[in-house]
Amino acid sequence: MNDGINLLHKKNKFFNAEKTSRILRLISFVLLFVIFCSSIILFFLNLQSSLTPLQKEEKFVLSSLSRFNDKAAKLLLIQSRIKDISNILDKRPDFFEISNAIVKEIPPEVKISSITVDSKDISIESSSVSLSAIDLFLNRLLKLKINNKKPVKIVLNGINYDTKSGKYSFSVDLSL
Repeated sequence: MNDGINLLHKKNKFFNAEKTSRILRLISFVLLFVIFCSSIILFFLNLQSSLTPLQKEEKFVLSSLSRFNDKAAKLLLIQSRIKDISNILDKRPDFFEISNAIVKEIPPEVKISSITVDSKDISIESSSVSLSAIDLFLNRLLKLKINNKKPVKIVLNGINYDTKSGKYSFSVDLSL
């Protein structure tokens, strides 16, 4: 039973501390040399590579893209404004057609001083030397169609006679 318990250390013929430390030292120097050589090789490869020109090209492309982004943003803003303006013009009454329809109905003896057009109201100030021309103009206004709509209300605001010039002046309001 005492044979299995050995308190004294026996020298193992396979285990030699000096030999092991030499081997470990040699392995560490070899690994240090390999790492040193590989880092030098990587350094020269990095110098030889086209990474620097690629980085310059990337900066150039990014700066040109930013200019294009500014132009694209301005273009989108302009397109948006044009779209909004066209929507407003589509919703707005056609003042040219309204004024054209009224001008066509004016007899030659009636002279227009002013035409004021709002969204639904038209005000006409005019003068004439003849009451019959005024009557003809008012009758034509009663039959007038603007955008296939007849005026809802026509109001003659008044007729004035100027004795010095011999002219009648009057104003008419139309509601569409």
